[in-house]
Amino acid sequence: MSSDFLSTAMASFPKIEDPDGRAAAMVATAGILYAIDASLAAQMLTEGVNAINHAKRYDGGVYGVTLEMAKSKVWLPLPKFDLDHCFEQAAKRNWPGALAAAQSIESKVLRSHAYIAACRQVL
Repeated sequence: MSSDFLSTAMASFPKIEDPDGRAAAMVATAGILYAIDASLAAQMLTEGVNAINHAKRYDGGVYGVTLEMAKSKVWLPLPKFDLDHCFEQAAKRNWPGALAAAQSIESKVLRSHAYIAACRQVL
């Protein structure tokens, strides 16, 4: 059931109009996928890095969802759904791949975060 949910979510990523939201969704999904399928996760990470490079305001922070009710909105942060967690998971499964993905990030700040997160796994 969870694999079907992830497949449905991944199929909807091209439809996400907000580049920052698309990047965050892809990074969060890559972090989840490393526990299930490292090859698919690496592919999603590559796509996520490409999305990061096209986003203007993506900051690598925790991904969350907004629930809208009749008269209110609630933002629910999802722990471990951020750039750091994703690169920690990537480094556990594929150290050279994690470093290559980090090197591909154009933002110096986000690239540094990715490197530090990856290195955290070997220190």
